[in-house]
Amino acid sequence: MKPYFWIFGFLLITIILVLLVIQTTVPDVSVIERSAIINAPDSVVHDQIATIKNWERWSPTRAANTQTVMRYSRLVSGKGAYYTWQSGLNKDDSSKLTIVVDEPNRIGYVIETNSKTATTAYFQLKPIYNTTEVSWRIECETLTPIDKLMAMMMENKTSFHLEKALHCLDSVCVRDKTN
Repeated sequence: MKPYFWIFGFLLITIILVLLVIQTTVPDVSVIERSAIINAPDSVVHDQIATIKNWERWSPTRAANTQTVMRYSRLVSGKGAYYTWQSGLNKDDSSKLTIVVDEPNRIGYVIETNSKTATTAYFQLKPIYNTTEVSWRIECETLTPIDKLMAMMMENKTSFHLEKALHCLDSVCVRDKTN
């Protein structure tokens, strides 16, 4: 037998074993959560998050791709408000973010993409004197080994995005509080 056959067989078996280990050990839901203290009352923070058009002011992903086309629902705030976006780089790539929970201390949303996987997330607001502790939790189903592998690779990037967004949210809320 040729040595290439053995090398290919060994690599194939190794890949299958790695995927099996990932499938059996990594949970079916990927969870990323970050928290920050926002130097503004919870009412100011709630307004920034529940009004989806405001996300442009503090979400760093919006600034990252200026070719993105955004469309907003007629409902601008609260449960049922949504926006869609289409990447300027890929016309077939569109997504939708819809607020599904709007309570005084909790705002939840769902992101739907072309890949048919739904990502759920929520903000938990906890007033602390004149500040607000904001916890941002994102949950994504990862049913296949490839989904799980992708989630593991994206965790650092997503965590960085959440931390940067919370920092920007703090800056915007402090400005709104003083105006």
